[in-house]
Order: sequence, then structure tokens, then C-alpha cells
Amino acid sequence: MAVTFLLLQVSDNYVLSFLIYYLCFTCNLSMAW
Repeated sequence: MAVTFLLLQVSDNYVLSFLIYYLCFTCNLSMAW
């Protein structure tokens, strides 16, 4: 359980940046339309 939590803490950074990137991409896509 603790290992999973630690793993989430580490990967949280990547997930957050991916979410931000995805949001920007979707925003640009809708703006293009």
C-alpha cells in the first residue's frame, strides 16, 4: 500500500503534466474549429 502511494506520488508529476498538455491540446483543437 505504501509502495503504491509512493509510486503515485512520483508518477503524479507525469500525470499532471500530461493532463495539462492534453487540456492545452484540446483547447487548441476546439479553437481551430
